[in-house]
Amino acid sequence: MKYIKKILLLGLIQSFLLSCYNNDFDEVLFRTPEDPFADVPQADSLSLEHTVFLSWKKDEAADCFYLMKSFDTDPPVWTCIYEGNATEYTDSELPDKDLYIYRLDKLRGEKYFTGSDYAYGFSLDGRKDQFEPNDTDSMPTLYEYPLNCNLTCVRYLTNNKTIVDCDWFSIQLKPCQTAHIVITQTNYTKPDGSTYLKFQETGKQSESIISGYAKQISNSSLSAKTAYFKIYPETTELLSGNTGIAVIQYTVSCSNWTAYSVEGGN
Repeated sequence: MKYIKKILLLGLIQSFLLSCYNNDFDEVLFRTPEDPFADVPQADSLSLEHTVFLSWKKDEAADCFYLMKSFDTDPPVWTCIYEGNATEYTDSELPDKDLYIYRLDKLRGEKYFTGSDYAYGFSLDGRKDQFEPNDTDSMPTLYEYPLNCNLTCVRYLTNNKTIVDCDWFSIQLKPCQTAHIVITQTNYTKPDGSTYLKFQETGKQSESIISGYAKQISNSSLSAKTAYFKIYPETTELLSGNTGIAVIQYTVSCSNWTAYSVEGGN
């Protein structure tokens, strides 16, 4: 009987030691010896009103993440808004048109690692338009019908950071055809019809936009063609101060399709 009890006791001790090894011991022996890597959160300020969605990468070398936040001030005044092991955080119910910077700090053991770069967020009573992401020529919005769009421009005091949206579009042209594209700015309007917008067709110089006046995009070849153009804000006058935020609303439509002629270019 004593022998059986001894066997059972040894079995319990073995199970306990294996349990300790599989959990705590395993972490100590096999975790990466490297320090946590420097990371910058990704900030999405335009998916929901008055909300900034933040995310960052998982780091096996970090025991804890600290998400730090400051208003856009010089110098920044940091507050920890999240502490833990998750890789995302939602900063919600924010006052309209406030600007923020975010920093990701990490802890390994007793050593604290302070992030050196910032994510930039803002609070807005609005969202990105339905055509985003179309801010590169590799992801343009195909023009098929009149479009309602917006462009966001933000200027920060911190690091003189400026965030400027850009919208790319494509349009399909038949052989020897010209499209007359009309861009109309619907807010921040001026009496003379001038806008805070720029227009640029691929391979050509940028042009200022007058609301309601057509820009011609032509196909001079005998085969069908897809043309590309972008619309972006001119921020010098729109954001005249050290900081600010503006959302330009505009429409894109094709007022006419005409035959291309060599003499007139349309």
